Amino acid sequence: AEEKRRVQQYLHHSTDRDLIEKCDRVLIEKHIDTIRGDFQKMLADDKVDDLTRMYNLVSRISRGLDPLRTRFEKHVSTVGKLAIQNVTKTAIRDPQQYVET
Repeated sequence: AEEKRRVQQYLHHSTDRDLIEKCDRVLIEKHIDTIRGDFQKMLADDKVDDLTRMYNLVSRISRGLDPLRTRFEKHVSTVGKLAIQNVTKTAIRDPQQYVET
């Protein structure tokens, strides 16, 4: 918010779009591999706030989310299968758990 106020105060409004695009390119695109590299660990550690910030950052660049989307789908599938396997083990002896799950 403070950065935005400074830009409005010191720069002409016509420079906003170009400035934002250049900042995105320098600060996000050039470091995208490093940023994406932390994604799997954040998923495994259930770091929702960090994942939200990552999403907001990476979504600013073209096709920035594509590799993350693929990894996320794989993660959801893996976690879902594990959950079903775990429930299957106990649900045989506990029908109520089977129905509620």
